[in-house]
Amino acid sequence: MQLSNDLTLIKDVSKIDMQEIEPIMILEDLSRWNLKPEDFFVIKNKDKNIVAFGRIYTIWEHFKELSSLWVDPNLRWQKLWIYLSEQLISFKKWDDELYLATEANLWKYYTLLWFEIIALEDAPSKFHQTASWARENGIDFIIMKYMG
Repeated sequence: MQLSNDLTLIKDVSKIDMQEIEPIMILEDLSRWNLKPEDFFVIKNKDKNIVAFGRIYTIWEHFKELSSLWVDPNLRWQKLWIYLSEQLISFKKWDDELYLATEANLWKYYTLLWFEIIALEDAPSKFHQTASWARENGIDFIIMKYMG
């Protein structure tokens, strides 16, 4: 799908794309749990370089997570993360519940996508592990659930 003359959304991520994505995930300390190319969408520029990516993946039966969103810092002003998130949510249709874990200071951004803050006790158990990791690393984070 063509976003502009310079940017294209790719819904079929290749293993070669994953070789470009994984080092960014490590550098940015993004979740690398359960990596599968079919869970990702990427946005590429006219030079075929990845400038944004994100995924929705299964964390448990009937539970999915929007995760690993990244946009090239030079393009963040274009709000590609909103477009990418909307595409992931609308394309990956499901009957499951959708969650995300994010730094607490980002909660307002995700309300634009119909996510609401929930208590950790109301989230799937996977997020209890995330909470422990966040505490150990001094990160103030929240869990949100998709209500759209």
